[in-house]
Amino acid sequence: MMTYGLALWKRLITIAKHNEQRAIEHHHQVVMGHCFVPWHQFVEETAKQKGIEALSLYRDLLLKRHFHLWQEFVSLQFGLEAAAEAHYQRVVVNWVLEAWHRFVTNEQLDQMAKGEKAGELHERLLKRRVICCWRRYLPLVREEKLAEVRRNQLRQKVADWLPDFRPTLDTSQ
Repeated sequence: MMTYGLALWKRLITIAKHNEQRAIEHHHQVVMGHCFVPWHQFVEETAKQKGIEALSLYRDLLLKRHFHLWQEFVSLQFGLEAAAEAHYQRVVVNWVLEAWHRFVTNEQLDQMAKGEKAGELHERLLKRRVICCWRRYLPLVREEKLAEVRRNQLRQKVADWLPDFRPTLDTSQ
């Protein structure tokens, strides 16, 4: 009886220690939650604000840079436009016409070559189709011959079994 009572007390003490340990861990988690949640919110708000400020600064710098680039582009564009007009008056018309002639000639040659290739390809495809059809046709012919042989054998068996019903040739008609 003494051992049985002692075991109960030991078990009760073990459970109490375990519960106390769990309570301490829970308390630590609650304290950490109370400390870290506000800190985490503060850090997120700060990071968000810094991100907004950085994005605003980036947009301002980008706008400024592109505005200056656009101004340079416009100033260069006027100079290039004058140079292009002079160049156009001297050279471009003849160059375009020559390039156009070369392009048309090359396109005609390409179309002729493509037509020849298309004809060759068409012939190859037709030959391939014929060969495929022929390959499918040969087994059908073999099967038909075998079926005809079987039919003739069956006719012969029927004729042997029923000799009275053999066809007779009527020579009077």
